[in-house]
Amino acid sequence: MFSFSDVLVIGPFSLPVFAAAVIITGLVAFFAGIYFLKGEKEKKKIFTEVFFSPVLPLFLGWKLSILLTDFQDVISNPKLLLYSSGSMINILIGVILASGWLSYKWIKLQTDSRINKAIILSLSIIALFFLVSNISFLPEENSSETQEKISSLELYGNDGKTKLIPDLSSGKVTVINFWASWCPPCRAEMPVLQRMYDNGYFKDINFYAVNAAYSEKHKNDGTGWLEKNNFSIPVLYDYSGRAAADCGIKSLPTTIVIDKNGNVVSIKTGSVSKTWLKVSINKAQQ
Repeated sequence: MFSFSDVLVIGPFSLPVFAAAVIITGLVAFFAGIYFLKGEKEKKKIFTEVFFSPVLPLFLGWKLSILLTDFQDVISNPKLLLYSSGSMINILIGVILASGWLSYKWIKLQTDSRINKAIILSLSIIALFFLVSNISFLPEENSSETQEKISSLELYGNDGKTKLIPDLSSGKVTVINFWASWCPPCRAEMPVLQRMYDNGYFKDINFYAVNAAYSEKHKNDGTGWLEKNNFSIPVLYDYSGRAAADCGIKSLPTTIVIDKNGNVVSIKTGSVSKTWLKVSINKAQQ
């Protein structure tokens, strides 16, 4: 059974279950409006124009706002705009722009009562989805009683010797990033992690970049890629895939933030941004 925090993996592609649910709900809402206007061709055309008008502003506002919140990282590595979803701030900016544009188009087209009712029906379906998803998903994410704990993970150093991650309930926040050298989003986010490491963002926490060596073509590919690109962040290796399985990793990259008591407080699949990491670390330190 899926939860909204899961990720659907289809070959090399991944899609958060929540995003897939939003898309499906949007399509259901659209066809509900079309059905309401059955037999009224011109009104369907106007309804379609209004309904899909916020899609582009939503996408552009969401993606381009990452330039505002993570300017230095995006300028140094433009691929982050493609692979990173940013943080909740970026999504909210996209939603605000989309809502404003929808209102503008709705007023400009001077739609009649039938089209207005179709639009309200569609928006009600979408609103109902978010209401239900908030009830079923958000409390589980925020409740300390249901937070998952990761006690320890068996990983390896570059020398091949078994190394056990220190006690995750030792009083320090821990960030674990699973990555692989063949993974484009992993490569896109690595300069962000290196810059944060160099600038001291991780000095008071435990930070581990875990190479998913079990997924590499050759077990030393991760090490070779790091050396070739002059990355020096602390790296451990998961040769068997056991650590990834213990953490519930279904797609790469995945970053897990654990609080001082060993509770998992944030999980993100896909390239992370500095803004998301800083917010998650601050949340874990509270």
